[in-house]
Amino acid sequence: MRTSHSNSPTPEQRFVGLDIGAAHVKVCVSARNDSEPQLFSVPTAISYSPPSAEPIHFSCIGDSAIKRRDHLQLFHPLHSEVEDRGGILGDFANHLRNLYHRRRDPNTARGVISCSATASESKRSLLRMISNEIFERVVLVDDMFLVAFATGSEAIRLHSVIIDIGYTSVRAGLVHGTAPTAAERVESGFGSNRLGETFKEMLRLRYSELQLTDHTVERLKTQLAFVSPANKKSILRIRYGGEELVVDATDLVHEATATLLGPLLQVARDILALCPSDEIAPFQRNILLVGGGAAIPGLAQRMEQELHADGFEFAHVVAPPDPESLVARGAYLWAQRMREEEWEIPLFSFAESDGSTL
Repeated sequence: MRTSHSNSPTPEQRFVGLDIGAAHVKVCVSARNDSEPQLFSVPTAISYSPPSAEPIHFSCIGDSAIKRRDHLQLFHPLHSEVEDRGGILGDFANHLRNLYHRRRDPNTARGVISCSATASESKRSLLRMISNEIFERVVLVDDMFLVAFATGSEAIRLHSVIIDIGYTSVRAGLVHGTAPTAAERVESGFGSNRLGETFKEMLRLRYSELQLTDHTVERLKTQLAFVSPANKKSILRIRYGGEELVVDATDLVHEATATLLGPLLQVARDILALCPSDEIAPFQRNILLVGGGAAIPGLAQRMEQELHADGFEFAHVVAPPDPESLVARGAYLWAQRMREEEWEIPLFSFAESDGSTL
């Protein structure tokens, strides 16, 4: 892929990198001046006023939607099996665009959207349906290539193993100057969401009357998860049996988090087995963990130890700074290097779409 061309934003034009995930949308936006681009994250959720509230119609997205989940209908637009999915996607896109406009106030915007090069046509259509409502020009670029590109390292762009610990799955691919092919990818259905489910079940077995919402469990998982060699205390204050208890949940948190290790290591072993034999060493030296689960304390070190024990003597595993936003940052950097003729012009809008696969 070409990386030499650059394209500076005008005062009326802004570049955006967008990573639309199952749990969060990460956005990297160019500033109105020449300062560093700004990053923000929005939960992939939208809520609506209940039908009984009509004709008053109210909807909101992200954190606002989650905070109102007890009073409004909450939907996750990427995986909501509802009749008016197209309308939900359209509303989500419009809300996201309004958030973007309030932050940057551009007249026009061009966006690079992360999307696996091997994604299905239905997945690509879904992403276009959202992005085409936000940008005047848009293009989809492979997410794993964007990670390697965002690091700014030529060595990583030429030889790296990217392991994305997502909310619903763990995906890995070989980046060697271009996006991984279908034969250079491995995926497991065990994602970071399983950690929360496991932790919730462990707490339920120990404290049978304890009731925790999925949102609370997700927050606890994000704040407390760790694996050895990291070591930290996990102290909870919970209401149980009408009393407030101080609970040392360190053992439960460690045990729950460790359930991710097996599937994650299997994905790492499988993807390393696909490396060309004459290039195995440089691929092993650049194993990058990204995604929401990559920042778990101790995870990169533990994986490296286990891979060394498996005979991958050159294995070096790192979680770059802010691993959740690396894809969006790479998308933003790639947008700056797009030539005018490479941008795609949106050809439809939600006003004309019923949400069906295009």
